[in-house]
Amino acid sequence: MSAVSAVVVNWNGGTELIECIKALLSQEGVELEVVVVDNGSTDGSADLVEVRFPQVKVVRNGRNLGYAKAANIGVGATRGEHVLLLNPDTRLLPEALPLLISFMESHPDAGALGPKLINPNGSLQPSCRRFPPLGATFLRHTPLELLFPSHPFLKRYLMFDLDRTRPAEVDWVSGACILLRREAFEEVGGFDERYFLYSEDVDLCLRLKKAGWKVYYVPHAKAFHIGGHASERRPVFSLYHAHRSMWLFFRAHHRKSALWWLGPFVLVGILGRFLVVLLTLAVRRLLRRRGRDAMAP
Repeated sequence: MSAVSAVVVNWNGGTELIECIKALLSQEGVELEVVVVDNGSTDGSADLVEVRFPQVKVVRNGRNLGYAKAANIGVGATRGEHVLLLNPDTRLLPEALPLLISFMESHPDAGALGPKLINPNGSLQPSCRRFPPLGATFLRHTPLELLFPSHPFLKRYLMFDLDRTRPAEVDWVSGACILLRREAFEEVGGFDERYFLYSEDVDLCLRLKKAGWKVYYVPHAKAFHIGGHASERRPVFSLYHAHRSMWLFFRAHHRKSALWWLGPFVLVGILGRFLVVLLTLAVRRLLRRRGRDAMAP
C-alpha cells in the first residue's frame, strides 16, 4: 500500500485536535506521516501535539494565513504519494484510511476521494454535492431559497438522488476529510489561496475535473465530523468569509456572459443573505444575554 501523508490545519483546535490525531495514528496497515500546520493558535494546542505526539511534525505559521494557504504549506512539507487533509474536528473510524487508499489505488483516474461523514448524533452529514449551476446558485444564495426549498435545481445540486451506500463519481467532496492524489493536486496548482475559509474544496474539485481527474464518494470509509469549529469561535469572521468565498467561486467559474446579467443579482442575494444571517446571530446573542440577566440573582 502506498505511503500516505496526513495534513491537519489547526487554529485553536484544543482537545479536538488531539482526538483527531489519535484516530489518525490508530489506522492500521498504512505507512503514515502526520503534519499539523498551526495557524497562530493561542490555546496551546500546537504545543500539546508536540508533547503528546513526538512523531508528528508541527509547522507553525505564526498567524492565521487562512485554510487554503496553510493546507498548501502542509502538503509541501510532506512526501507521500497520497495526501489526506483533515479538519481538527474530524475522527477517522477504524479502517477508513486503508479503505480510501485501496480505492485510490484501484482507480488511477481518481484525483480526490471523500468518505462518508457522520454527525456526532450518528446521522448522515451531506459531504458531496454537484457543482451549483447558475439557477441553483441564484436560488441557494438568495431569499428565493426559502420560497422554493424543493425546487429541482436545489434537489439536483444537493444530490438527493444519490445512493449514499455505494461508491459514486461526484462533482465535489467535503474538505473536512479528503484524500488527494499528489500528482493531481500538484498538476492543478493546489488550493487557490484567495479562499481564506470555505469553498476552497469545491474550487479544487472543479479544477481537478477540468484537468481530467475524477472525484469519488467512498461511503464504506467513514469519519465523524463535528463541524462548526471556526464558526462557533468567531461567528462573524466565519460568516464573512463564507459569503466572500461564495462570490469568489461564482466569479471564477461562471461564464462572463452570465456574470454580466445574473452576477449583480447573485451578489445582492449573497450580501442580503449575509446581512440576514448576521442579524439573526445578533438577535440570538441578545436573547441569550437577556435570559442570563433574568436568571441572575
